[in-house]
Amino acid sequence: MSPSWRDQVQALLTPADLTLVRFARGWRPKAIAKSVVPVTESHESGMPNWTGALLTLGQALSSNEWADADLSVILSNHFVRHQVIPWRDELRDESELIEFSRQSMRKTYGRQAAQWSIAMSLDRAGQPYVASAIDSQLLDELKAITTAQGRRLVSIRPLLMEAFNWAKEWLTNSYQWLVIVEDGMICASLVGKGGWVVVRSLRARSDWPSEVVAMLEREQFVVDEAEAAKTVLLHVVNGEQVELPANQWTVRHLRSFQANRAGASVLQCVL
Repeated sequence: MSPSWRDQVQALLTPADLTLVRFARGWRPKAIAKSVVPVTESHESGMPNWTGALLTLGQALSSNEWADADLSVILSNHFVRHQVIPWRDELRDESELIEFSRQSMRKTYGRQAAQWSIAMSLDRAGQPYVASAIDSQLLDELKAITTAQGRRLVSIRPLLMEAFNWAKEWLTNSYQWLVIVEDGMICASLVGKGGWVVVRSLRARSDWPSEVVAMLEREQFVVDEAEAAKTVLLHVVNGEQVELPANQWTVRHLRSFQANRAGASVLQCVL
């Protein structure tokens, strides 16, 4: 069977739980199985915050329900660092872009950035782009799991990019906020005029709607383009639709959108 015509399992990894969705092969993939598994806690001190999620993934994929399928992984924003990188005309290829991104992230995050695996969301030359970084060890462990099970690892995508692709046709030339809320994490990106402006991440408490509003209000004093952003595209992972306690922005919930024509996404099952 051609690898491109195998079923695909998409896995959303978060610190709290693992969501697995199996899509049947074909031009219009349909979800045929879903499971949400609580993450096994790692009791060893000093271990990375993704350790429990990886252990749970390896155990869950051993079930026959997920056998004979390729794997795509979507990583929680808890596990990824994002930064908008300005375009530089003198950078000639992907390796130079990644190295420049690493240098920029090192200024923000310190020497640990040297050990990260970095990918870029580069739509077109001449525009700022988002560099997304994960621990290189996490990447190695994901590859080891798929190799041990004899399956193909098709892609690894940050949740931010999965949500962006889902909502892409609604991200017009006007400036808009794309806000993703997970248990304990808020990730907000300002997008418009064909490019990325800024990405912010912060820890979320129970009153996350007020925290989102406070963050967006702060950004109006920091980022010029934020004042022009009147729409918030809101994605609450495995949560209820909640309105923001302010009428300054029009809130559109991603769960009210139709699936992106690009293909099946685990977001169909967690919106």
